[in-house]
Amino acid sequence: MRGYQPTEEQTARFNDEIDRMIRTIEVVQATEKPVTNRPNVQEIMKDKAREAGGELEGLWDEYINDGCKKENAINVIGTLSQYNILPQHIHILTSAWQKKLEEYYEVQAGEDEQLNEAYARFGKIQIRNIISTIESVIAELNSYINIKKTGRKPRAKKPVPVEKIVRSLKYLKTFKLDKLELVSVPPTKLHGCAEAWVYDTKKRKLHHYVADDYAKSLTVKGNSVLGFCTKQSEVKTLRKPEAQIKEIMGSKPAARKYFKEIKAVSVTPNGRFNADMIILKAF
Repeated sequence: MRGYQPTEEQTARFNDEIDRMIRTIEVVQATEKPVTNRPNVQEIMKDKAREAGGELEGLWDEYINDGCKKENAINVIGTLSQYNILPQHIHILTSAWQKKLEEYYEVQAGEDEQLNEAYARFGKIQIRNIISTIESVIAELNSYINIKKTGRKPRAKKPVPVEKIVRSLKYLKTFKLDKLELVSVPPTKLHGCAEAWVYDTKKRKLHHYVADDYAKSLTVKGNSVLGFCTKQSEVKTLRKPEAQIKEIMGSKPAARKYFKEIKAVSVTPNGRFNADMIILKAF
């Protein structure tokens, strides 16, 4: 209304109401939790896992640029330990390396023309070395999980019987090889041993497992053996299984020496078992 002038009492009430509203806003702002963009612990640890993955990729690039030599090992355990990666985040790295492995399996098969052209710069031996190295990386990633778990303070719980631990392991109990009859060692002896010899009767491949310096012993989990050293453990195809296995069944030093002298391509085992594999020795 033109010419209207509030009274002093009205002006005072108006100012009091303004002051009350300001005080209310200040109280609400003080009690509200501040919005923060800081990541939580899980996100931070996942980022560390990705950083470690980037470091491993850098080592992989060096391996490729150096000619894919078999003896060029990628220090997986050291890299993961440096970043203190949590076991539950290892799958982030494993899945990437598994995809890489599957692609090189296709390259080795040679049935995809596009892949053949893309990887034409690699020879057959280089492809074989690359596959062996990737399998070694995956094995060490899985071994790291075992290392971290065994390094934790154990919870007070009832011990699991060894028989229950190894019940899912697939293996062959007996096998007749010409004049040689093989009888498998019980899988309960495989769990917790430091060294083992396993023979794949179908593929004629002899697996030699040696526990790594971290785990100290082999462990059975599901249908696989874990905790083996990827540098010392080997798989070789036997040309004369009957005679060669007889040599392996001798003393420990003699078996190791004889196996080293077998002229066959050596690959790193993946730890998986099947119904054609017989456990020759475990100690």
